[in-house]
Amino acid sequence: MTHAFPRVEHGRRDATTFVSRIPREPAPASRESALNAVVWIGDTPGLETLARDRIQAAGFDVAAADTPRDFVHAVVCEISLLETATEAFPALPLVAVCEHEPDSHDYQMALACGARALRTLPAESFELLGDLSTLTTATGEGRILACLSGHGGAGATSLAVALALAASKRGAPATLVDADSHGGGIDTLVQARHVTGARWSDLRGAGGSTDVQVLLEALPVIDGYRLLTFSGSRGESINPQALESLSAAPGTLILDAPLRAGIAPLVNPDAILVALHPSEHALAATARTLESLREIHPRTRIGIALRTHRRREAYRSRDVADELGVPVVLTYRSAREGFVPGLDRDRRGIEAACARFLAKLDDSGFPGGSA
Repeated sequence: MTHAFPRVEHGRRDATTFVSRIPREPAPASRESALNAVVWIGDTPGLETLARDRIQAAGFDVAAADTPRDFVHAVVCEISLLETATEAFPALPLVAVCEHEPDSHDYQMALACGARALRTLPAESFELLGDLSTLTTATGEGRILACLSGHGGAGATSLAVALALAASKRGAPATLVDADSHGGGIDTLVQARHVTGARWSDLRGAGGSTDVQVLLEALPVIDGYRLLTFSGSRGESINPQALESLSAAPGTLILDAPLRAGIAPLVNPDAILVALHPSEHALAATARTLESLREIHPRTRIGIALRTHRRREAYRSRDVADELGVPVVLTYRSAREGFVPGLDRDRRGIEAACARFLAKLDDSGFPGGSA
Protein backbone atom coordinates (compact mmCIF):
# COMPACT_ATOMS: atom_id res chain seq x y z
CA MET A 1 0.00 0.00 0.00
CA THR A 2 1.33 3.40 -0.94
CA HIS A 3 1.82 5.75 1.97
CA ALA A 4 0.41 9.12 0.93
CA PHE A 5 1.77 12.48 2.04
CA PRO A 6 0.27 15.94 1.51
CA ARG A 7 1.61 17.83 -1.48
CA VAL A 8 3.98 20.61 -0.43
CA GLU A 9 3.63 24.13 -1.75
CA HIS A 10 7.19 25.32 -1.99
CA GLY A 11 7.08 27.92 -4.76
CA ARG A 12 10.60 27.18 -5.95
CA ARG A 13 12.00 25.70 -9.12
CA ASP A 14 12.00 21.93 -9.51
CA ALA A 15 14.45 20.44 -12.01
CA THR A 16 13.34 17.46 -14.08
CA THR A 17 16.27 16.15 -16.15
CA PHE A 18 18.03 12.98 -15.11
CA VAL A 19 21.70 12.19 -14.60
CA SER A 20 23.01 8.77 -15.55
CA ARG A 21 24.33 6.41 -12.87
CA ILE A 22 28.06 6.18 -12.26
CA PRO A 23 29.44 3.22 -14.26
CA ARG A 24 30.99 0.46 -12.17
CA GLU A 25 34.40 -0.97 -13.03
CA PRO A 26 34.95 -3.57 -14.24
CA ALA A 27 31.61 -4.90 -15.49
CA PRO A 28 31.24 -7.63 -18.11
CA ALA A 29 27.75 -6.43 -18.95
CA SER A 30 25.64 -3.32 -18.55
CA ARG A 31 24.11 -2.51 -15.17
CA GLU A 32 20.64 -3.17 -16.55
CA SER A 33 21.50 -6.70 -17.72
CA ALA A 34 23.58 -7.38 -14.62
CA LEU A 35 20.62 -6.57 -12.38
CA ASN A 36 18.17 -8.83 -14.22
CA ALA A 37 18.38 -11.59 -11.61
CA VAL A 38 16.49 -12.36 -8.41
CA VAL A 39 18.09 -14.71 -5.88
CA TRP A 40 16.09 -17.52 -4.30
CA ILE A 41 17.18 -18.63 -0.81
CA GLY A 42 15.28 -21.56 0.67
CA ASP A 43 15.29 -25.25 1.59
CA THR A 44 11.69 -26.25 0.83
CA PRO A 45 11.27 -27.74 -2.71
CA GLY A 46 7.60 -26.82 -2.98
CA LEU A 47 8.24 -23.18 -2.06
CA GLU A 48 11.20 -23.04 -4.43
CA THR A 49 9.06 -24.22 -7.38
CA LEU A 50 6.38 -21.64 -6.67
CA ALA A 51 8.89 -18.83 -6.09
CA ARG A 52 10.84 -19.64 -9.26
CA ASP A 53 7.63 -19.55 -11.32
CA ARG A 54 6.71 -16.11 -9.96
CA ILE A 55 10.25 -14.73 -10.40
CA GLN A 56 10.36 -15.83 -14.04
CA ALA A 57 6.82 -14.62 -14.67
CA ALA A 58 7.93 -11.15 -13.51
CA GLY A 59 10.66 -11.16 -16.16
CA PHE A 60 13.70 -11.98 -13.99
CA ASP A 61 16.24 -14.78 -14.10
CA VAL A 62 16.52 -16.96 -11.00
CA ALA A 63 19.98 -16.71 -9.44
CA ALA A 64 21.76 -18.90 -6.92
CA ALA A 65 22.60 -17.74 -3.39
CA ASP A 66 26.30 -17.43 -4.27
CA THR A 67 25.69 -14.95 -7.12
CA PRO A 68 27.78 -11.74 -6.72
CA ARG A 69 25.75 -8.94 -5.20
CA ASP A 70 26.33 -6.55 -8.13
CA PHE A 71 24.43 -8.95 -10.40
CA VAL A 72 21.36 -9.24 -8.19
CA HIS A 73 18.25 -7.07 -8.34
CA ALA A 74 16.36 -8.49 -5.35
CA VAL A 75 16.00 -11.51 -3.05
CA VAL A 76 13.11 -13.88 -2.39
CA CYS A 77 13.70 -16.12 0.61
CA GLU A 78 12.02 -18.54 2.96
CA ILE A 79 10.94 -16.91 6.22
CA SER A 80 13.29 -19.10 8.29
CA LEU A 81 16.32 -17.86 6.29
CA LEU A 82 15.64 -14.14 6.48
CA GLU A 83 18.72 -13.36 8.55
CA THR A 84 20.91 -15.34 6.14
CA ALA A 85 19.48 -13.40 3.21
CA THR A 86 20.04 -9.98 4.79
CA GLU A 87 23.63 -10.87 5.70
CA ALA A 88 24.42 -12.11 2.19
CA PHE A 89 22.63 -9.31 0.30
CA PRO A 90 22.36 -6.20 2.51
CA ALA A 91 20.32 -3.22 1.27
CA LEU A 92 18.67 -5.18 -1.58
CA PRO A 93 14.86 -5.44 -1.89
CA LEU A 94 13.73 -8.53 0.02
CA VAL A 95 10.47 -10.50 -0.07
CA ALA A 96 9.85 -13.35 2.39
CA VAL A 97 7.62 -16.37 1.68
CA CYS A 98 6.23 -19.24 3.76
CA GLU A 99 3.85 -22.21 3.42
CA HIS A 100 1.94 -21.67 6.66
CA GLU A 101 -0.19 -18.78 7.87
CA PRO A 102 2.29 -16.23 9.32
CA ASP A 103 2.16 -15.61 13.06
CA SER A 104 3.24 -12.53 15.01
CA HIS A 105 6.81 -13.84 15.32
CA ASP A 106 7.07 -14.20 11.51
CA TYR A 107 5.86 -10.64 10.97
CA GLN A 108 8.24 -9.28 13.61
CA MET A 109 11.15 -11.08 11.95
CA ALA A 110 10.15 -9.78 8.50
CA LEU A 111 9.92 -6.24 9.85
CA ALA A 112 13.26 -6.47 11.67
CA CYS A 113 15.01 -7.69 8.50
CA GLY A 114 13.44 -4.98 6.34
CA ALA A 115 11.38 -7.31 4.12
CA ARG A 116 9.06 -5.55 1.72
CA ALA A 117 6.39 -8.20 2.10
CA LEU A 118 5.65 -11.60 3.67
CA ARG A 119 3.65 -13.84 1.33
CA THR A 120 1.98 -17.21 1.96
CA LEU A 121 2.30 -19.56 -1.02
CA PRO A 122 0.45 -20.66 -3.02
CA ALA A 123 -2.43 -18.56 -1.66
CA GLU A 124 -0.65 -15.26 -2.34
CA SER A 125 1.16 -16.17 -5.56
CA PHE A 126 -0.52 -13.31 -7.39
CA GLU A 127 0.54 -10.83 -4.71
CA LEU A 128 4.14 -12.11 -4.91
CA LEU A 129 4.08 -11.58 -8.67
CA GLY A 130 2.93 -8.00 -8.02
CA ASP A 131 5.77 -7.44 -5.55
CA LEU A 132 8.31 -8.62 -8.10
CA SER A 133 6.75 -6.73 -11.00
CA THR A 134 7.09 -3.41 -9.17
CA LEU A 135 10.85 -3.99 -8.98
CA THR A 136 11.20 -3.56 -12.73
CA THR A 137 10.40 0.13 -12.30
CA ALA A 138 11.69 0.60 -8.76
CA THR A 139 15.23 1.66 -9.61
CA GLY A 140 15.32 5.26 -10.77
CA GLU A 141 17.67 6.66 -13.39
CA GLY A 142 20.06 8.21 -10.92
CA ARG A 143 23.14 7.90 -8.82
CA ILE A 144 23.79 7.87 -5.09
CA LEU A 145 26.65 9.81 -3.53
CA ALA A 146 27.47 9.54 0.17
CA CYS A 147 29.47 12.23 1.99
CA LEU A 148 31.07 11.57 5.34
CA SER A 149 33.91 12.95 7.41
CA GLY A 150 37.23 11.20 7.58
CA HIS A 151 37.69 12.82 11.01
CA GLY A 152 35.82 15.19 13.27
CA GLY A 153 35.17 18.64 11.83
CA ALA A 154 36.12 17.78 8.26
CA GLY A 155 33.05 19.48 6.78
CA ALA A 156 31.10 16.60 5.24
CA THR A 157 27.75 18.35 5.73
CA SER A 158 28.90 21.45 3.85
CA LEU A 159 30.22 19.18 1.10
CA ALA A 160 26.87 17.38 0.84
CA VAL A 161 24.98 20.67 0.61
CA ALA A 162 27.37 22.00 -2.05
CA LEU A 163 26.97 18.82 -4.12
CA ALA A 164 23.17 19.06 -3.97
CA LEU A 165 23.31 22.69 -4.99
CA ALA A 166 25.72 21.97 -7.86
CA ALA A 167 23.53 19.11 -9.11
CA SER A 168 20.40 21.26 -9.08
CA LYS A 169 22.19 24.07 -10.95
CA ARG A 170 23.01 21.58 -13.71
CA GLY A 171 19.28 21.24 -14.31
CA ALA A 172 19.05 17.76 -12.78
CA PRO A 173 16.81 16.55 -9.97
CA ALA A 174 18.74 16.35 -6.72
CA THR A 175 17.77 15.09 -3.28
CA LEU A 176 19.77 15.75 -0.14
CA VAL A 177 19.23 13.43 2.83
CA ASP A 178 20.52 14.04 6.34
CA ALA A 179 21.34 10.48 7.45
CA ASP A 180 23.33 11.53 10.52
CA SER A 181 20.97 11.70 13.49
CA HIS A 182 23.79 12.97 15.72
CA GLY A 183 24.89 15.77 13.39
CA GLY A 184 24.08 19.44 13.60
CA GLY A 185 21.18 19.29 11.14
CA ILE A 186 21.34 20.37 7.51
CA ASP A 187 18.21 22.54 7.81
CA THR A 188 20.04 24.64 10.42
CA LEU A 189 23.08 25.04 8.14
CA VAL A 190 21.05 26.17 5.12
CA GLN A 191 18.55 28.11 7.25
CA ALA A 192 15.55 26.06 6.10
CA ARG A 193 13.74 25.40 9.38
CA HIS A 194 10.89 27.68 8.30
CA VAL A 195 10.28 25.81 5.01
CA THR A 196 7.29 23.48 5.16
CA GLY A 197 7.57 19.83 4.19
CA ALA A 198 8.17 16.37 5.63
CA ARG A 199 11.00 15.63 8.07
CA TRP A 200 12.19 12.27 9.40
CA SER A 201 9.72 12.61 12.27
CA ASP A 202 6.87 12.72 9.71
CA LEU A 203 7.99 9.50 8.02
CA ARG A 204 7.70 7.13 10.98
CA GLY A 205 4.69 5.41 9.43
CA ALA A 206 6.09 5.15 5.89
CA GLY A 207 6.47 1.50 4.86
CA GLY A 208 8.84 -0.14 2.42
CA SER A 209 6.32 0.15 -0.42
CA THR A 210 6.26 3.95 -0.25
CA ASP A 211 6.22 5.32 -3.80
CA VAL A 212 9.35 7.37 -4.39
CA GLN A 213 7.55 10.13 -6.30
CA VAL A 214 4.95 10.53 -3.55
CA LEU A 215 7.75 10.70 -1.01
CA LEU A 216 9.70 13.29 -3.01
CA GLU A 217 6.64 15.48 -3.37
CA ALA A 218 6.34 15.60 0.41
CA LEU A 219 9.85 16.99 0.92
CA PRO A 220 10.67 20.72 1.03
CA VAL A 221 12.60 22.24 -1.87
CA ILE A 222 15.64 24.39 -1.06
CA ASP A 223 17.51 26.15 -3.88
CA GLY A 224 16.28 23.62 -6.43
CA TYR A 225 16.97 20.39 -4.51
CA ARG A 226 14.71 18.39 -2.21
CA LEU A 227 15.77 18.08 1.41
CA LEU A 228 15.04 15.42 4.02
CA THR A 229 16.41 16.26 7.44
CA PHE A 230 15.54 16.05 11.12
CA SER A 231 13.03 18.26 12.90
CA GLY A 232 14.90 18.19 16.21
CA SER A 233 12.16 16.32 18.06
CA ARG A 234 13.19 13.89 20.79
CA GLY A 235 13.90 10.30 19.74
CA GLU A 236 13.82 11.11 16.04
CA SER A 237 15.50 8.53 13.80
CA ILE A 238 15.91 7.43 10.21
CA ASN A 239 13.15 5.33 8.63
CA PRO A 240 15.01 2.55 6.75
CA GLN A 241 12.07 1.83 4.43
CA ALA A 242 11.77 5.49 3.44
CA LEU A 243 15.51 5.71 2.78
CA GLU A 244 15.33 2.57 0.67
CA SER A 245 12.51 4.13 -1.36
CA LEU A 246 14.54 7.32 -1.86
CA SER A 247 17.42 5.26 -3.27
CA ALA A 248 15.25 4.93 -6.38
CA ALA A 249 14.94 8.71 -6.80
CA PRO A 250 15.85 10.09 -10.23
CA GLY A 251 18.88 12.34 -10.64
CA THR A 252 21.41 12.58 -7.83
CA LEU A 253 20.76 11.44 -4.26
CA ILE A 254 23.29 12.89 -1.81
CA LEU A 255 23.57 11.43 1.69
CA ASP A 256 25.17 13.21 4.63
CA ALA A 257 26.31 10.03 6.38
CA PRO A 258 27.51 9.41 9.95
CA LEU A 259 31.24 9.43 10.72
CA ARG A 260 32.94 6.12 9.81
CA ALA A 261 29.72 4.09 9.90
CA GLY A 262 28.69 4.71 6.31
CA ILE A 263 25.02 4.05 5.62
CA ALA A 264 24.96 0.26 5.20
CA PRO A 265 22.84 -1.75 5.34
CA LEU A 266 20.28 0.95 4.50
CA VAL A 267 21.51 1.72 0.98
CA ASN A 268 24.54 1.01 -1.17
CA PRO A 269 25.95 4.24 -2.71
CA ASP A 270 27.60 4.44 -6.12
CA ALA A 271 30.43 6.52 -4.67
CA ILE A 272 31.56 7.73 -1.26
CA LEU A 273 33.31 11.07 -0.76
CA VAL A 274 35.36 11.26 2.43
CA ALA A 275 35.96 14.84 3.55
CA LEU A 276 39.46 15.55 4.83
CA HIS A 277 41.19 18.64 6.22
CA PRO A 278 44.80 17.42 6.16
CA SER A 279 46.95 17.20 9.26
CA GLU A 280 48.92 14.38 10.89
CA HIS A 281 46.03 13.53 13.20
CA ALA A 282 43.41 13.87 10.44
CA LEU A 283 45.28 11.51 8.11
CA ALA A 284 45.52 8.86 10.82
CA ALA A 285 41.82 9.19 11.66
CA THR A 286 40.85 9.09 7.99
CA ALA A 287 42.90 5.93 7.45
CA ARG A 288 40.79 4.22 10.13
CA THR A 289 37.62 5.56 8.53
CA LEU A 290 38.63 4.18 5.14
CA GLU A 291 39.38 0.79 6.67
CA SER A 292 35.85 0.65 8.08
CA LEU A 293 34.30 1.80 4.81
CA ARG A 294 36.08 -0.87 2.79
CA GLU A 295 34.55 -3.52 5.05
CA ILE A 296 31.07 -2.01 4.92
CA HIS A 297 31.03 -1.09 1.21
CA PRO A 298 33.61 -3.39 -0.46
CA ARG A 299 32.44 -2.69 -4.03
CA THR A 300 31.79 1.05 -3.73
CA ARG A 301 34.23 3.58 -5.15
CA ILE A 302 35.73 5.85 -2.53
CA GLY A 303 37.39 9.22 -3.10
CA ILE A 304 38.84 11.97 -0.93
CA ALA A 305 37.36 15.48 -0.89
CA LEU A 306 40.36 17.53 0.22
CA ARG A 307 39.76 20.85 2.00
CA THR A 308 42.90 22.99 2.07
CA HIS A 309 43.93 26.21 3.81
CA ARG A 310 44.14 29.39 1.77
CA ARG A 311 47.86 29.53 2.45
CA ARG A 312 50.33 26.93 1.24
CA GLU A 313 49.54 23.41 2.44
CA ALA A 314 51.99 21.00 4.04
CA TYR A 315 50.14 18.10 2.34
CA ARG A 316 49.57 18.08 -1.41
CA SER A 317 46.84 16.06 -3.14
CA ARG A 318 49.36 13.55 -4.43
CA ASP A 319 50.82 13.06 -0.95
CA VAL A 320 47.37 12.47 0.55
CA ALA A 321 46.41 9.98 -2.17
CA ASP A 322 49.67 8.05 -1.74
CA GLU A 323 49.35 8.03 2.04
CA LEU A 324 45.74 6.78 2.09
CA GLY A 325 45.70 4.67 -1.08
CA VAL A 326 42.55 6.47 -2.28
CA PRO A 327 42.29 9.04 -5.11
CA VAL A 328 41.68 12.70 -4.33
CA VAL A 329 38.69 13.43 -6.55
CA LEU A 330 37.74 16.87 -5.30
CA THR A 331 39.87 19.73 -3.92
CA TYR A 332 38.71 23.08 -2.59
CA ARG A 333 39.90 25.86 -0.31
CA SER A 334 38.51 26.44 3.15
CA ALA A 335 35.76 29.02 3.12
CA ARG A 336 35.66 31.96 5.49
CA GLU A 337 34.10 31.35 8.88
CA GLY A 338 30.30 31.27 8.76
CA PHE A 339 30.13 30.49 5.03
CA VAL A 340 26.87 28.72 4.00
CA PRO A 341 26.67 26.94 0.61
CA GLY A 342 23.80 28.32 -1.43
CA LEU A 343 23.44 31.47 0.65
CA ASP A 344 26.89 33.04 0.32
CA ARG A 345 28.70 33.74 -2.96
CA ASP A 346 31.35 31.19 -3.84
CA ARG A 347 32.99 31.35 -7.26
CA ARG A 348 36.21 29.39 -6.71
CA GLY A 349 35.58 27.38 -3.54
CA ILE A 350 33.57 24.32 -2.60
CA GLU A 351 30.61 24.93 -4.92
CA ALA A 352 32.83 25.36 -7.98
CA ALA A 353 34.77 22.22 -7.03
CA CYS A 354 31.54 20.23 -6.72
CA ALA A 355 30.36 21.48 -10.11
CA ARG A 356 33.63 20.32 -11.70
CA PHE A 357 33.37 16.96 -9.95
CA LEU A 358 29.82 16.33 -11.23
CA ALA A 359 30.85 17.35 -14.74
CA LYS A 360 33.65 14.78 -14.66
CA LEU A 361 31.19 12.13 -13.52
CA ASP A 362 28.99 12.83 -16.52
CA ASP A 363 31.90 12.91 -18.97
CA SER A 364 34.13 10.04 -17.92
CA GLY A 365 32.91 8.49 -14.69
CA PHE A 366 34.60 8.56 -11.31
CA PRO A 367 37.64 10.90 -11.35
CA GLY A 368 41.03 9.63 -10.28
CA GLY A 369 40.60 5.99 -11.30
CA SER A 370 39.63 3.08 -9.11
CA ALA A 371 39.64 3.36 -5.36
